Parts: sequence; structure tokens; C-alpha cells
Amino acid sequence: MPAPARGVAVQIRDRDGRPVAFGVNHEVRAVGLGDGGSFRVPLQAAYYRGDAQPAQPGTVSASLTFTLSYE
Repeated sequence: MPAPARGVAVQIRDRDGRPVAFGVNHEVRAVGLGDGGSFRVPLQAAYYRGDAQPAQPGTVSASLTFTLSYE
């Protein structure tokens, strides 16, 4: 298994590419509404330099859990 990358983090961004703050509610408008009521969540993930140490190549993995509520 390859070594993990260093100095790299994953950032979640909104549809406009702005970083998403965690722990804050975000309004999401329906985009890409398909048959059967499917819905595309307009979030992106991007790598960025995470800390002061030099970036080193390797494996990067991340997971995200979010709560979706609607009115």
C-alpha cells in the first residue's frame, strides 16, 4: 500500500468554489432534479496545502457525513 501524502488536506466547497464552513447550516437549491426526485448535491472536494510542512506525494482519502433536511 502506498504511503499517505503529507502536507495535503481535502477541502469541501460549494457550487461556486467557496470553502464550506462546518457546523453551519447551508441552503441548497434544487439543481439537476431528475426522474423520481433524485437530487444532485452541489458540493465539490479539492486538495489544498494543509499545513506548514512541504507537500509529499502519496495516498489521500477522506470521508464526509452530512445531514439533509427540507421544509
